Amino acid sequence: MKPTLAVFLAVVLMAAAAGAQEAPGPLEALRGPVNTVLQILQDPQYDPPEQRQVQRDRIWGVTRDIFDFTEMAKRALAVSWREFTPPQRKEFTELFSELTAHSYLEQIKGTITGLAVEFLGEEILSDSKAMVKTKVRREQVETPVDYRMLQAGGRWLVYDVNIEGVSLVQNYRTQFREILSKETPEQLIQKLKTKLQEQRVGLAEASS
Repeated sequence: MKPTLAVFLAVVLMAAAAGAQEAPGPLEALRGPVNTVLQILQDPQYDPPEQRQVQRDRIWGVTRDIFDFTEMAKRALAVSWREFTPPQRKEFTELFSELTAHSYLEQIKGTITGLAVEFLGEEILSDSKAMVKTKVRREQVETPVDYRMLQAGGRWLVYDVNIEGVSLVQNYRTQFREILSKETPEQLIQKLKTKLQEQRVGLAEASS
């Protein structure tokens, strides 16, 4: 092997190794977005009612980047995912994403004072799965919140959240299974559309 080629390959291998070392683990991948959401929630510029939608849009942007909503949608539907056509899967995932984000924001609305998140550690479950354990503090109340994460494309993304031992995905799975036992995928999609429209109207009225 020529010296020049050998040096080139050595540099490439060193760069690849450095890149692998610098790739954040699941806890660090989650810490930044969670802290960003806390900052947005506690920013006084969003206190006026007319700024609440802007605040929610910013939080949604952060959430969308760290959550794998397609994986969450698949797991929420479980075996019923196969009954959906590709266009229905796409539409369901989009609606499910917004529904999940809204549910999360509704849970934390009005409880911002003294809100803090403590990162307790990470547990590597396999080459592609991990769990990050956190504790949410609101004044004198502590709530355990665990994030299940999946490695995809070199990134760690959230695919389920356990709040006090209750799985977000499992909760939705139970609801969707009950609906799909009596109705079609298209009817479930229409129910989600109706629910989201009601939520949007409520948000608009609260911001006016």
